[in-house]
Amino acid sequence: MGVREIARAAGVNISMISYYFHGKAGILKAILEEYFKHYFEVLKIIDDETKSREECVKILVRDLINYLKKNTEIAMVAYNAIPLELPEIDQWKQEKLVQSMKRKSRLVARFGLDPNDIIEVGTIGPALIAIVFTKFTRLNVIKKLWHLEIDDALYERYAETVADLFLHGITGIASQKRKEKG
Repeated sequence: MGVREIARAAGVNISMISYYFHGKAGILKAILEEYFKHYFEVLKIIDDETKSREECVKILVRDLINYLKKNTEIAMVAYNAIPLELPEIDQWKQEKLVQSMKRKSRLVARFGLDPNDIIEVGTIGPALIAIVFTKFTRLNVIKKLWHLEIDDALYERYAETVADLFLHGITGIASQKRKEKG
């Protein structure tokens, strides 16, 4: 979609987009800025030493899911745009990703892992984010396949399951289910 189509869809003059955003890359940067502003608010829980690491993960997942639930379109655009290489915003985007990795390094350290290990930090943080985002990238398919009404209770259960998977792995979830049944 070009700037003309964006202007038409937004019901504004193309010169307004050029003036305020300096083109498509500027629009994308504005979306990413909005996303990162809220994303970093959610990540603040990592620094709360009054919470156990388990509480921290559960709150992190719950708050991220709540943000996505309320801001799905912005979050999906941001999530899909982060891998794009756009010279106009690459340096800015790299700075945001470094900030994100530093926060995630602190979470990794709280679990006794090496916060400087690029494999641990670069795997654990993105894996958690990918798991959380998966539901939202496939929401329409999920609704159709399982004929579900997606409500707050389903989101809460999803948040609990993702946090448990992250904290205990798949064997931990299976073990918890067996305890609940028996």
